[in-house]
Amino acid sequence: MAHYNLGVALQTLERNTEAAESYRLVIRLQPEFASAHSNLGLTLWREGKYEEAHSCARQAIRLDPAMAVAHNNLGLILKSIEQLDEAKGAFREALRLNPGLAEAHYNLGLCLYKEDNLDEAESCIRQAIQLKADYAEAHRDLAVLRLKRNQLDLAAESFERYARLSPKNVDAQLSAGNALARIERYRDAEKYYRNAIAIKPDHADAHLKLGIALHELGDDRDCFAAAEQCFRKTLELDPDSAAAFFYLSNCLKQFGRLDEAKTCLQHALALQPQHDDARAHLALVLEQMGDFEGAREMLQPLLDKGFSGESAAALAYAALSRHIDRREDAIASLERVLKEQSDMRLRHRMDLHFSLGKLYDEIKDYENAFRHYEKANDLSPDRFDPGSNESMFNDLISAFAEEKQAARARASNRSRLPVFIVGMPRSGTTLVEHILASHPLVHGAGELEDIHKITKSLPETLGTNLPYPKCLDALTRKNIDPIAQRHLERLGRLANGKARVTDKMPHNFLGLGLIDLLFPEARVIHCTRDPIDTCLSIYFLHFNKHHAYSHNLEHLGLYYKQYRRLMTHWKTVLRIPVLEINYEKLVADPEPTIRTLIEFVGLEWDDRCLYFHESKRAVTTPSYDQVRRPLYKKSIARWRHYERHLGPLIAALQDDDTAGTTHACGTHI
Repeated sequence: MAHYNLGVALQTLERNTEAAESYRLVIRLQPEFASAHSNLGLTLWREGKYEEAHSCARQAIRLDPAMAVAHNNLGLILKSIEQLDEAKGAFREALRLNPGLAEAHYNLGLCLYKEDNLDEAESCIRQAIQLKADYAEAHRDLAVLRLKRNQLDLAAESFERYARLSPKNVDAQLSAGNALARIERYRDAEKYYRNAIAIKPDHADAHLKLGIALHELGDDRDCFAAAEQCFRKTLELDPDSAAAFFYLSNCLKQFGRLDEAKTCLQHALALQPQHDDARAHLALVLEQMGDFEGAREMLQPLLDKGFSGESAAALAYAALSRHIDRREDAIASLERVLKEQSDMRLRHRMDLHFSLGKLYDEIKDYENAFRHYEKANDLSPDRFDPGSNESMFNDLISAFAEEKQAARARASNRSRLPVFIVGMPRSGTTLVEHILASHPLVHGAGELEDIHKITKSLPETLGTNLPYPKCLDALTRKNIDPIAQRHLERLGRLANGKARVTDKMPHNFLGLGLIDLLFPEARVIHCTRDPIDTCLSIYFLHFNKHHAYSHNLEHLGLYYKQYRRLMTHWKTVLRIPVLEINYEKLVADPEPTIRTLIEFVGLEWDDRCLYFHESKRAVTTPSYDQVRRPLYKKSIARWRHYERHLGPLIAALQDDDTAGTTHACGTHI
């Protein structure tokens, strides 16, 4: 018994050769010991010695025909040598002898799965789990079976259970992460990928998958920055990973580092010449850089084979088509891809509809354009609650009441480095920043998330349980100065010696009350545009989940009204200078407005600001193409083409005195 127990211990530790020696010694000492024969057979099976294992299992059964475990072990051996019918018979005999033997239910299920008998297979595996709730392998294979049946949510649930039962198993953590990523639960997938890395820090695929999850989350620049580091770590561990180069390029593109993105995509294609998505994305980068001929050459192999249904290639061709006068061809390609790819990811399907809407709009087929824009927005899973949204604006207006704001501590800095460009999306914020960034003393930082992060972390910073903005009463000169100084230091690093840094995050209009406290000498530029044109332009673009209001015309109107209500409130509260720039006036008569803009931020005039479209500065927002051209008027009153579809929007705006009007350019201090 001592030798037998030693064999069991060694077998549990997967030291199979030593376990086999112990069992053989047991059998020499006691040839009639059926369990020793059975366990020896299992150990030999694990070592791939099937013939000898088969002999041992048969001997165990001869010695003790009622030993259910021996029949189960025989079934395992028979299954390994592809004798499935005999294996099923052995498992069924084991269950006849012991219906509570979870392993026999599980193993019978695997045989049935191998024969594609999925219903019975699932029933057996579920029975095994019912008998043995912590049966990790059964949860894993139930997940695999559910994947085969395209039950993706249930598969993810089973893989998660498998991962929780196998906390030190890298493959278990990766499997759970992959299953969750497949159903676009990237935040949950992130957790399991991080578990895998904690177990095995040099696992290249785990770093790659974590990076992809963070990239797909794409909540803010920090997500892309973290993803970038994951892809760089992947390449450190696996320099030949075409996937890492491909996804790294997408992160770099988000930051406007187009030259680096281009190089990464070239590496990906060198490693994997048939990587069609890399080819399509490289064409998009070249198009964004203004190299239209290069983009066309890059896409030509995909054009020659008719895209074969790749949405990325069709989208790249759509972006290029407006520069080479091939919009009709691009429309046909996109329509075909939508028809052929019924299992396309939701986000990709939305992108195709948005792209088709844009192309139809450009050829003045407004009915088809709106049809596709409407389909794109109807597909959005994001949900917007007008009531909760109104409550948020009420809370801001209440927290920043004039008397409260006047009594609050303000930071002591007098820096004029920050320039905040705010307004609704599509109101001209990108254009205004690009004009300013054409000045040699201005750095255009793009859309920074810093103000949102400051508001999010403010309760913790102030040591209060009250959420923002209710926590503002805890602000003092002592705690507000460090908050402001940290941001100014960050801007200083971005500025690289320049006198002003622009932050064109449009929704910073929500944070103007806090900006007023943090940066008393900052400048705010409020961009306005015709409300209906603004809302329609938002509706025509694919915004992320933070803009859930953007997918419904009525919700757009309701949100716009709250925005104007807040901006009206700020006029009575803010002490920092605010300049209102009207898009229509800027387009109609650029120079006076641009001169006012430069004067407002306290800089000497520079003629380069009039020729902003000649700047080589990278722009990563959807307006990147517009700012490469001189100002044009075709976007003014664009909504008239779609008027018959805009009833819900116009109705939502109609009791707002801003609807259908534009706003004069003016300053208030």
